[in-house]
Order: sequence, then C-alpha cells, then structure tokens
Amino acid sequence: MSTSYERASSAELIDALCEQERHPDLKLIQALLKRGDEIVPDLIKIVEAKGGWAQIHAALLLCELRAESALPALQRAISAPEGHDLADWLTDDALDKLGPAALDMLEAVAADKTVEWYPRAVSCRVMMTIAYRHPETYNRVIAFLRSLLPDPDLDWRAYESYEAIKEAVDDPQIWTSVVARLCDLRDPEAYDLIGQLFQAGLVDEMVVDPMSYRQAYQRSGPPASFKKKPQSLVDRYKRSQPRKAQKTQSTRRKKRKRRRRR
Repeated sequence: MSTSYERASSAELIDALCEQERHPDLKLIQALLKRGDEIVPDLIKIVEAKGGWAQIHAALLLCELRAESALPALQRAISAPEGHDLADWLTDDALDKLGPAALDMLEAVAADKTVEWYPRAVSCRVMMTIAYRHPETYNRVIAFLRSLLPDPDLDWRAYESYEAIKEAVDDPQIWTSVVARLCDLRDPEAYDLIGQLFQAGLVDEMVVDPMSYRQAYQRSGPPASFKKKPQSLVDRYKRSQPRKAQKTQSTRRKKRKRRRRR
C-alpha cells in the first residue's frame, strides 16, 4: 500500500497496521490517530483477535486515544497467558494515559491470582503513576496495594515449594512488586507492615532490600523514573527507531535547512 494514508479508508489503514513490524510507519500511526473515535472499534478487534506487533500497536493507539471503551479488551489481553509482552509495552506512557478511568481494570488484573505475576506487577506500577498524576486517587491506590500483601505471620517454610505457596496463598513475586510500589508512594500505613514482611522473609531482597526501603521513605517527591506527563506515542516511536533511520531523518533536516538558507 502507498503512503497516502490520509485518503485511505479505515479498513485500509487497519490492514496496513496489521502488516507493521517492530517499527511502524509513522505516517500510518499519525493517520490512525487522526481518525479518533472512528477507528477505536477496529483497533479493539485487533487487540482481541491478533497477537504480536499488530496487537501491541493497536493497544498503544487505544491508550493514546484514551479509549475507555477498550479497557475490557485490554484487560483480557494482558491477563492472558501470553499477555506478558503486551503488558510490558503498556507499562509506561500507555495505560497511565487513561488516568483514574483505568483503575477498576488495573485493580482487577492485579488482584487476579490466576494471572501471571508480571502483568499484575505492571498494573501496580501503572496505578502508582496514576496516583502521582491524579492525587485524588492516592488513598484509593495505596489502600488497594496494601490489600495485596500477605499476613506477616505467614510461614513460607511450611510450604514445600514456590508453586505450593503460589497455589495456596499467592505468588510471592507480586508481594515484592507491591512493596516496591508502596515504597515509591511512601504509604505511611505500610511502613511497619513492610518491615515485618522483611523480617518474615516474604520480600525478595534481590529486588528491594531493607536499606532501599528505608531510603525510599526518607525521599521527598516521586521516584526518579516518574514523569509528570506521558510521552506521546509518535515521539515514542520516533525515539525507538533504529539509529540508521534516525541519522537519515537528521540528514534530511540538515538538507532542508541548507535549502532554506540558499
């Protein structure tokens, strides 16, 4: 298909999107974004029916469009056994763009013990970002995150294996992820509880150690990785382009500047 996307039908744009690989045509992405709400149902269908790059690009476009109607489809997609990669792509500068409207969905994923730990951890990270960008959600987010933590009296040694405790109680990896997010948010009600969880050996100290936990609570402001405003999808794609493509674009800009000087 030619790059005259602005004259293309919605169906032609969707077909073109399904053919994209890791680095999509930016003109196609911009054309899809210009269609706005009109293109949302077709993008949802891709998220529901496709996998691979087509699903990832469609999900990112839906987040960029702040398409709240896509939340159920996104929840099912990242909760699926193969949803790890998609969840990874939606961690930053994606689901957080939906703001407080995404909290119900994120809580559902994070609380679902049938979902693998990583998409659940992603949901917790996105909730942390939303809590900082939308302070009115802070109390809701920290209360929910605390609810995911185990009783510090839990004796993990009573279980034969990781799989045994995962089946009987929950995946211990999610507890460590939740502790990290509560440290990022400096939840005052969680401080003592987290200390007890360390003492009980229920936090993976290779990920969060006691010193990091105490230092986090002494810090002011959000964590260093926090961004007040999300990066636009087009900028995200531009910055992730192979260096050769970036150099080509830079060379073209320089040539245009030279022509203007003449």
